[in-house]
Amino acid sequence: MKEDLVKDIKNAVINSEQTDIFGSKNDTLEEACSRYLMFKGYRVVSPKKFNYTIKKLDDLIHYFYSLHNNKHPEKFASSMDLGRDRATAKELVEARMIATGVGREYALNECGEIIKTIIDNEDKFKFKYNLSFSVFDQKKLKWIIDSAVQIINKDFTLKEEEKAKILRRKAIELEDDEELGFEDLDELVAKLEEE
Repeated sequence: MKEDLVKDIKNAVINSEQTDIFGSKNDTLEEACSRYLMFKGYRVVSPKKFNYTIKKLDDLIHYFYSLHNNKHPEKFASSMDLGRDRATAKELVEARMIATGVGREYALNECGEIIKTIIDNEDKFKFKYNLSFSVFDQKKLKWIIDSAVQIINKDFTLKEEEKAKILRRKAIELEDDEELGFEDLDELVAKLEEE
């Protein structure tokens, strides 16, 4: 079994380096690796899906200012210091890559989720001053990122619990209330005892 799984990974690596006539790549490498890890006892979960796709540091910075300025249209628009913000964004993404072991592409999107969480929950953080991108400084304000991750995890848990409640309700609704053919079990037992 193990040899077959390793062989599947090798074949998937070869296939992933080749493209078909349409230019798309075969996506079996993840499946083969997942099967191997599950065989070894690991739990494999699908990556989170993000609502907004961030491809580079500048996208992350623009995403922050766009969300912030849209949330506070009554205030003057925040201006950015692109050089300083890029350095801060780079540190943030690298810190997430180290903390979670994910690749840059995924870490960028995870940072976008952190940014959205902080802006959506500004009142919980009780910031003294207007929010700027410097709030993501890993050296001075790491606690903000940690708090945002806790909020994300708590929200995720609540959503999963709600999904489970809905599934339980549906299962109960689908349950058949009809008798399974033994309408009077006591009567049947009494007849059997007589015989």
